[in-house]
Amino acid sequence: MLPAPVKRRIKALKQLQLKTTNIEAKFFQEVHELECKYYQMCVPLYDQRSQIVSGVYEPTDEQCAWESEEEEELSNDLKSKVNIDIKDESEIKKEAEIKKDTEE
Repeated sequence: MLPAPVKRRIKALKQLQLKTTNIEAKFFQEVHELECKYYQMCVPLYDQRSQIVSGVYEPTDEQCAWESEEEEELSNDLKSKVNIDIKDESEIKKEAEIKKDTEE
């Protein structure tokens, strides 16, 4: 059996966890709403893409205009717009070790 002060702390921690969970739920609700909003913006583009792929719609010359045929340039352009930090395995292991050391 735990001492009364420890039980009180546990209850306080549970209250804090509940508040945190409620905030996270609100966050994920808003993220979902944003995803729905932007998905709706893309639906016409998805439909048009589907029609082009299936051959139902033939794009105009203007729609087919593309500055470069090189995929590498497109890839570099996209990379410059979206910066994704990818950690290698050694970095992940180091972070786990540091976390483990601080918990002890």
